[in-house]
Amino acid sequence: MNQQQFKSAYKIWTGSGSTKQVKHEVERLKMKKPLIVSDRIIADAGLLEEVCDHLDTVSYGTFLEVQPEPAFAVIEACKRVFPEGDHDGFIAIGGGSAIDTAKAASVYATYDGDLSDFVGTDLVPKKGAPLIAIPTTAGTGSEVTNIAILSDKEAQLKKGIASDFLLPDVAIVSP
Repeated sequence: MNQQQFKSAYKIWTGSGSTKQVKHEVERLKMKKPLIVSDRIIADAGLLEEVCDHLDTVSYGTFLEVQPEPAFAVIEACKRVFPEGDHDGFIAIGGGSAIDTAKAASVYATYDGDLSDFVGTDLVPKKGAPLIAIPTTAGTGSEVTNIAILSDKEAQLKKGIASDFLLPDVAIVSP
């Protein structure tokens, strides 16, 4: 008999209206100023506002530079914004690209080496900043997996980071 292990986000909220739980989870994770990672399409569609309305008394910043197939340079930019804004956690809102960007940035934000040091399996040395993942698409499963897929534009390759330290602390999945 083959043995298998199932890994997922620490906590998963599902169901209509579950995005209302975002403030509770921010407080539970002791985030004082999370960085919201998303893209301009999500912001323009009003989906970002729907979530941020629930953060009425929480100070937060936004990083809206996520692109499809996120490049290493996008993670680098997100890493720079994190300390500049005195952020202490991440909320990813979007598809797999936004969530993978936040997952990679959460572990990279306090790391002094190169992002490429993480490429491969179990090369991330420690848990990063708290992360809440709120998917707006179905299919990637990035909100509940321990993998981030990034584009190395220079090498013209997609590269993966696989580590349990990438698992979001919370996934909020609302139709």
